[in-house]
Amino acid sequence: DDEFTITYFEKDLLKSGGCYLEYCGTIRRFDEFEKCVIFSDGTIIFIDNIYDIQSDAFEFVDGFFER
Repeated sequence: DDEFTITYFEKDLLKSGGCYLEYCGTIRRFDEFEKCVIFSDGTIIFIDNIYDIQSDAFEFVDGFFER
C-alpha cells in the first residue's frame, strides 16, 4: 500500500487562526459525501483543509503524472 503525506490546516478551537500540520499514512478511502480522506488507522482529514499531498505513488514523467 502506498503512503501519502498530507499537509492540512487545522483551525484553533479556542481562538481565530490555526496551524498547518502534516500527516503520513495509508489511505483507506475517499468519502465523497462527507468530502474527506479516511486513513487506514481511522484518521479523517477534510478535503477543504488539504494544502498539499505527496506520495511516491505519483511519478512525474515527461510533464505528466503517471501511476
